[in-house]
Amino acid sequence: MSTVRMSDQLQRDITRKAEDMYDKAHPHQEFPEYLGNKIYKKYLKDDLENISSHVLSNIPDEVSNRKLRMAEVTDLFVTSNYCIHKNASDNPQDYDGEPEFGEYRFNLKVVGGYEVLKIFNTGSSYSDDLQLDLVINTDNAVPDCELIAQLFKIRRENDLRANERNNYRRTVSDTIESFTTLNQALKAWPALKDLVSQDKIDKVYEKVERKAKQQQQREAIEVQEQALNSVILTASLLGD
Repeated sequence: MSTVRMSDQLQRDITRKAEDMYDKAHPHQEFPEYLGNKIYKKYLKDDLENISSHVLSNIPDEVSNRKLRMAEVTDLFVTSNYCIHKNASDNPQDYDGEPEFGEYRFNLKVVGGYEVLKIFNTGSSYSDDLQLDLVINTDNAVPDCELIAQLFKIRRENDLRANERNNYRRTVSDTIESFTTLNQALKAWPALKDLVSQDKIDKVYEKVERKAKQQQQREAIEVQEQALNSVILTASLLGD
């Protein structure tokens, strides 16, 4: 076998490949499309559409056509502020008598052709898309609203996945760091080959193939070696 050093670059390449493999085996969860629609319809749709209709019906056409227009809602940014109540059973050094507040942000898509006045847009004024912001406060770590609770669940599962991904990356990194050559690592951990580029694997076995080819060439030469050498020997004996 040809020796391949376990260089810093090779270790980085392996850990990156390990991350890719983990992402394939445990993909990041996306928020279901229906959640954006349902949350929009529950909290915003009726009020915004009623206001839009009222404004348009009470402004002269020449003004509304020039300054006001309807746009389709495409994005919904939900900010959920939640409160974690501490109590006397908590660590006294961490407890100051005040509740701890946290905040989650969720970027959702709204697909349904819902239209409201462009003036409600909280996103870029240069885009034809319309973004809305929704802030929901709750006194609990998990909101009472089932729809928002689903967002929390997916977010926390993704946070857990991210932690496990980092742990897996560290484990791979620590494991390969203990070897000075790729050859040693492959013998101890055969499945590592799936995290190594093919050119490195080929290089590990390169010498074995080269020796086999050299042997074949040697056997081919042996058949006519005497005839080949006779001329060389005769010329050497005769000198210049």
